[in-house]
Amino acid sequence: MANWTLESARLTVFLEPNFTRFPTLWDDVVGEEPETSIFQKPTAMRVAYGPFAGGRLQLQAQPVRLDWIFDAPEPGDETGKRNTLGAFPDGATPLLELVYRWAKSNSFPETRRIALGFTLITPALDRLSGYRELRNFIDGVPANEEASDFLYQVNIPRKSTTGIEGLTINRLSKWSVMLVRLMALSSFGAVLEGPENSVVHLDLDINTPQNFGMIPKERIREVIDDLLSGALEISNSGTHSK
Repeated sequence: MANWTLESARLTVFLEPNFTRFPTLWDDVVGEEPETSIFQKPTAMRVAYGPFAGGRLQLQAQPVRLDWIFDAPEPGDETGKRNTLGAFPDGATPLLELVYRWAKSNSFPETRRIALGFTLITPALDRLSGYRELRNFIDGVPANEEASDFLYQVNIPRKSTTGIEGLTINRLSKWSVMLVRLMALSSFGAVLEGPENSVVHLDLDINTPQNFGMIPKERIREVIDDLLSGALEISNSGTHSK
C-alpha cells in the first residue's frame, strides 16, 4: 500500500437555481472574512481565499456549482520537494470538518449532486519504479522500459452504502507517473531549480451521478462519508477493489 500524501482536497456542490447566498457564504462557513475576494462579472464567478489550517482555502462560487478547495502552501523548498497537506486522509481533516459544520447549517444549499476530490502523490525513485508501483493498483501498465507518458483513467461505480434508494457513487481515478521540478521566476523568465523528482500521481473524483434526484438535507454527511470511503478504497486497492 502506497504512503499517499495530499496535495489538495475539494468538495463540490452542484446548485439549484434558487440558491442566492453567494456574497456571504465564506463568512457564514469559515466564520471570518476572506483574505481576498474577487467577483468576475463576465462569468458571474465569485472567488474568495485565505490561509487555512496550514494551507490555503479557496471558495469558487458559480451559478451552477460551489467548490471549496484546500491546497498545500506554495512554493516548495529548494530541495525540489513539493509542499503537501500531509498524509492522506488525515491531511483532509480540516476541510472535512468545515464541510460537516456547513452541512448542518442553513447556508448549505439544496443539491442533486456532490463530489469529493483529492490529488495524491507518493515518491518514486524514477519513472520505472513509479510504473512498478502503479502495477499494485491498476492493470495495463506498460512493461516496455522505454514507455513514458502513461495515463490511466477509469470510473468504477458502486451502489451507495448510505441506503438512500437508487443512489450510486461514481469513483473516477486518474493514475500516472510524473517528473516534477520546482520553478522560480526571475527577471529573465522561468528558471528551473532543484533536482527532478518522480512521483506516482493519483487524481480522485468521487461523486454522485447527475441524474439522481434531490439529496435529502439530513443525509448530506452520510453521503460525504460515503464519498470519502470510496476515495480511501481506491487509494488503498486501486482498480482491484470491489
